[in-house]
Amino acid sequence: MIVQAFELLFLGMGSVFAFLALLVLVMSAMAVVLQRFAPASPDDAPMSPLLSENMDSDAEILAVAIATARDASNRHVSGC
Repeated sequence: MIVQAFELLFLGMGSVFAFLALLVLVMSAMAVVLQRFAPASPDDAPMSPLLSENMDSDAEILAVAIATARDASNRHVSGC
């Protein structure tokens, strides 16, 4: 009975190990493939003129969103 338990244990652990090893290999292969088609960094990608024109307004919107989130968080912590 104990021998069957160990056989089942090693079979289960072996199948999980094999699956994870296969997953690592597939992910590594996908990373290699994507490096060939994706730009190396966001700086290499061309920037849309619309994005560069709206950058100030986007920064302002982001600042307002952060301030609102901080205010809500402070109210939640203080219990008001």
